[in-house]
Amino acid sequence: MADRSRLKMTRRIATLPLLLKERGSVSKVELAGIFEVTGKTIWRDLKVLSEIYPITSELRGRQVYYCYDHNREPTLKKLISRKHRK
Repeated sequence: MADRSRLKMTRRIATLPLLLKERGSVSKVELAGIFEVTGKTIWRDLKVLSEIYPITSELRGRQVYYCYDHNREPTLKKLISRKHRK
């Protein structure tokens, strides 16, 4: 059972940036429905992914929408500590 859960998580993490890049913006509720997880899980995933990918969020009424910013490039700089930068 744990292997299946890990596989679903891996697929979700790999797919989220691609989905946002393709669609531009998607609501947290819609993403939760697509991946069959809670909105809190989507929030956690995108919080981490936004350190690498240019993902932003915006409030539209009562809905949170996640957007892929096509004007910025993905980066690993935030994940690499200053100690290890050259």
